[in-house]
Amino acid sequence: REDYLAGLDEVLALKRTGALVGAAAYQRALEHYKKEQYAEAEPLFQIAASESDEVSYRHRALYIRALCFEKLEKEKETVSSLKAILADAGSPYQPQAERVLAHHYLQEGMNEEALAHFIHLSESTDKKTRADAILQCAQLARQLGKRNFARKYFEDILVTPELEQWHGESQLALMSEASLDGRHGDVINYYEQGDYPLKEEPRGRRLQIAAKSYAALGAEKKSTALLRKLASISPDDLTALEASYLVLSREYRNNDEGHSRQITAFLQRFAEKHESDPRIHNARLMLAESYHEGNQYALAVATYQAIDLTHIDSQNHPGLLYRMADAQLRAGNKEAALTSFNRFIREHPNHPQISSAIVNRAEIFLEKDDPASAHDEFDRLIKQTVQGSPQEYAWAQKAVLYKNTIDTPGDDEDRLHNLGKFAECHTRLIADFPERESSKQDASHFWLGWALYRLDQFAKCISPFQQARQGKVNSLHRSSTLHLALAYYHLQKKTSLQQELDVLLRDYKDENIPRPVFA
Repeated sequence: REDYLAGLDEVLALKRTGALVGAAAYQRALEHYKKEQYAEAEPLFQIAASESDEVSYRHRALYIRALCFEKLEKEKETVSSLKAILADAGSPYQPQAERVLAHHYLQEGMNEEALAHFIHLSESTDKKTRADAILQCAQLARQLGKRNFARKYFEDILVTPELEQWHGESQLALMSEASLDGRHGDVINYYEQGDYPLKEEPRGRRLQIAAKSYAALGAEKKSTALLRKLASISPDDLTALEASYLVLSREYRNNDEGHSRQITAFLQRFAEKHESDPRIHNARLMLAESYHEGNQYALAVATYQAIDLTHIDSQNHPGLLYRMADAQLRAGNKEAALTSFNRFIREHPNHPQISSAIVNRAEIFLEKDDPASAHDEFDRLIKQTVQGSPQEYAWAQKAVLYKNTIDTPGDDEDRLHNLGKFAECHTRLIADFPERESSKQDASHFWLGWALYRLDQFAKCISPFQQARQGKVNSLHRSSTLHLALAYYHLQKKTSLQQELDVLLRDYKDENIPRPVFA
């Protein structure tokens, strides 16, 4: 053995060229390499590569020389030797060399250079090499902002069995990019390729993205199912809160059965920890509205009062205040309702429900036997710019209030004033609301005539009474005829009086007609 090595050294000592020198250099270099004498082996492998007439020797010499530089931690020389392998036509070591070179560039942060080599390696017939290259291409392309490249290689990962452990992350990356671009159909296509394993947090994000895209595509049931699943697998964090809230919002909007119980469970789970989150207070608003719609007014009031308005959109404040006042009224707490209606009317005079609030406040005053305040509310309704039922209601209620005072003991001047106001109310009802029910119009004609008669305006009361008895209400016909007879009597119109008496005798002969009518 020693003689063999000595012979090799003698050949090399001659410093000649040719195949014999190349073979000797290769064998001697190999001996040094086996003994981990890399510094001695490297130059001999260089001689072997340049002098050998055996192609296989040249391929191996260049490759092992690169390994020597790597062992010696000579980075620059290692890179140079790897490039030499890539330039060595037909070398079977090119894939290994290119893989090492690509990872070297990656480690040095030379991402563009690394990507170029990994793209080439991704076409390798070696499954392991190809899989590693595809993975690196996807990650590098994403880092470099090459979105189309990244998408291609992440899609390749999903169909590469050797990269099974990366399927979940690649799927999520593809879904995230498609979601940001608004490509919801692609999001769902990626999602439906498989439920690949992921850790808890990215698994939640995958569900969240898919739920958003299902909703955007109109598949709300699928979206809601995923959100419900997301809420169940996530701990009590903001992701679970958001998912649960979206489910609640949809159930509330669709009026799904049992949504009140779901809102209550949501608040029990999240309210204490996330008291300052607006979604907690919006959930309370939904719950309060549900109680209100279910006629559970006391619960509705308590829930409305638990809402912090600073967390509610300001445009919802007026409606919330009105609904709370209405719930207080229906729950029987009239004083609290009055306070709330007062605030609503004061702070939101132009709100669409202002008329309803004024009506409710007026009725509270009526129940409190405060006719003066009730009159003020009815006057407020009458001044509303939009003509319609609130004004009709107000004039009718004012008429009732005035009627109740006409025959009560008191100053005669007040009685006459109230009669005049009573007549005015029915005059306005007749003139301003000609389309209302004929029975109501007939009644207003009668009461206008009645008021004018009581005011001794006998000539003016004739027409209203005549209008009243043209209707279908029998009692108005009889009462109107009686008053017409009395009015003609006061006017000393004997012919007209006789005609009214004839009507009374004809139509009401079996009824008790007051004798003064015939006097």
